[in-house]
Amino acid sequence: MSAIIHRKLVRDRVPDIIREEGGSPVVRTLTADEFRDAVGAKLIEEAQELFRSWRTGNAKAILKESADVLEVILAAIGIHGLTLDDLLAERDRRLRDRGGFLKMQFLEWVGESTAAVESFEDAPRLFLGPAESPRLINLIKSELARSRTAWIASAFYSPGLMNLLLRDFTRFIAEGCDLRVILSTMGNITRPEHLTHLRDVVPGIQLRVFHPPDIPFEEEPPSFHLKIYLFQHVNGNGSLLIGSSNLTEAGFCRNIEWNYFSQSEINLPFEDRSPFDKASEAFRHYWENATVNVSDDFLDGYRKRFKPQLFPQRTGEPNEIEQGFTGVFDSQKAFAVAHGRRITPNEAQVEALENLSLLRSRGIDKAAVIAATGVGKTYLAALDFKQTGMRSLLFIAHRETLLQAAMRSFRTVLGDPRFGMFVGGGRHPDEEAGSVFAMIQTLSRMEHLQKFTPDSFEYVVLDEFHHAEAESYRKVIGHFKPAFFLGLTATPERMDGQDVLALCDRNIAYELRLLDAVDRGLLTPFQYYAIHDPVDYDQISWRGTHYDLDELTTALENDTRTTIIATNLKRYLPPSGKTRALAFCTSVSHARYTAHALARDHGIPSLALTGEDPEDRRQDVIKRLQDENDPLQVICTVDIFNEGIDIPEVTHILFLRPTQSFTVFLQQLGRGLRLKEGKSFVVVMDFVGNFRRAHVAPLALKGYTSEADF
Repeated sequence: MSAIIHRKLVRDRVPDIIREEGGSPVVRTLTADEFRDAVGAKLIEEAQELFRSWRTGNAKAILKESADVLEVILAAIGIHGLTLDDLLAERDRRLRDRGGFLKMQFLEWVGESTAAVESFEDAPRLFLGPAESPRLINLIKSELARSRTAWIASAFYSPGLMNLLLRDFTRFIAEGCDLRVILSTMGNITRPEHLTHLRDVVPGIQLRVFHPPDIPFEEEPPSFHLKIYLFQHVNGNGSLLIGSSNLTEAGFCRNIEWNYFSQSEINLPFEDRSPFDKASEAFRHYWENATVNVSDDFLDGYRKRFKPQLFPQRTGEPNEIEQGFTGVFDSQKAFAVAHGRRITPNEAQVEALENLSLLRSRGIDKAAVIAATGVGKTYLAALDFKQTGMRSLLFIAHRETLLQAAMRSFRTVLGDPRFGMFVGGGRHPDEEAGSVFAMIQTLSRMEHLQKFTPDSFEYVVLDEFHHAEAESYRKVIGHFKPAFFLGLTATPERMDGQDVLALCDRNIAYELRLLDAVDRGLLTPFQYYAIHDPVDYDQISWRGTHYDLDELTTALENDTRTTIIATNLKRYLPPSGKTRALAFCTSVSHARYTAHALARDHGIPSLALTGEDPEDRRQDVIKRLQDENDPLQVICTVDIFNEGIDIPEVTHILFLRPTQSFTVFLQQLGRGLRLKEGKSFVVVMDFVGNFRRAHVAPLALKGYTSEADF
């Protein structure tokens, strides 16, 4: 049998016991210096064994290990000529002076206040990402809250993570603490503009790039692949996070990463110094001898050799080598996917299709599907129509763009490029048409509705089903008697309290709300920032259910507020590429003012788009926002983007009006969450003030859809 290596101090009789049991121990006698070091190591070993027994709760094991710890303590003090009597006397003195632990008191902090953090990590911990990413981010926040220095070295950087930590870093520096960050240009991962953004967005940050000073800036430096986070607490202790996560949103939130944190054993001087001291000295050496400031000269040299897109971009963080196969975008989740001529539903659609089929098998002829925008409700309707084997379809919506998109989806699923007739926008219905995609405004007119008999269509779909209480919808719904009726909506709740689900006998075939869809990877995750709104809403007249529109518009059209908007747009960057923002305003005037002010005063190209604009201009402006090479960054809008229009490329959602409705808030939030390759998160900025019903947004973000649910 191979030897079992122990290499540790043992009690005097242990070698004899091993021999009695048939073993052959190899033992040597230590020198005095070796014995002193071995006792220190033994103290750690026995303390660990006592801790393991303590966790089991086994009283006999705890007693045994406590005796072992005491024996090592006696050996330790014996080296210094002390005895058990000396130990007990000192124990009595400290008991008199400081007391014991009978009161079970836990000291949180000393002082008036501390930074708001969810929790602190007080024990060594291995973080396994991405499952533990929220706890990992909170670790950085909590360590900043109790430290006076924070030294970070990371091979790569992207602004997505800094969005989440910006306030904590800013507060840390404002309190006079020492924040140093070393980044690298390895692999052209960290973009030049992201270096300047970090330098400028965190006032007082000490930022350097690994680049030995004897190497010209336009030449590649040696590889620098560290990922280490060093904190020195106010009480003098050090803590260390080391592992595989770069200072990036992907590294902290999405990738499979392992990181180890400790604030205990890394402070022990196992050799001539502790691991924390050794790491700190190495960091200081790099800082003083192998790094340079992010100067204009350095940036000019880096830009000359910077070559983006060297690796497949499948994440929101361009070209991070180790992230090449971890993109948040998954076409199987985004929508039903075409494989040759076969359409494969996503996981949510599979569940909904099974439920719809089950309802029909029970004789139910009407149902609703409640699913967040972007999950694929239209594809679902097409897939369900196909699985029923029915031959005639009526699809109803209130916007031409919705109908045209729906018709394309059905044609794709059915494999029939000529399926369906469009009705609306001057095109009148043909009673001979087997399947129709109709605008409600056209179909509800009696001269058109009467062209169809009640049984003209076997399968009827009503998109944006929450509108069904309107008279025009009721007229159409009441006219037709299909074999199956399907209502589609993301938000069935209405501010007037009407129960639209009653129109389908409250048969809910499937329900997947926005936050659940995000959790399941069917929508893009978002970073939500509540930003102080300086407007005093108490000075604006309240008209029973809403603020006076003219007074509200006047109050919102002010330079101070627009400056705050611009500052935060520049502060919170998208995963990659240009900012593409939808800014929801309170009125046409407010939208136009905001777009003009952002462009004129803050250099942020912006345009207003409202219900007064013709369809061709709307489509042109949307295409400009989508185009990476077009300078347009912000569309300020009112009325037209709450529903029915999706721009998957959107990176920012701005709530520039007081939110009064759960439904409207969720509709507007959903405008930016459709999955898009390269978009790993969406930035949501909500301007929160002392307006009425300010509780709507936080409750909606907790999953509530109305006050009644709370």
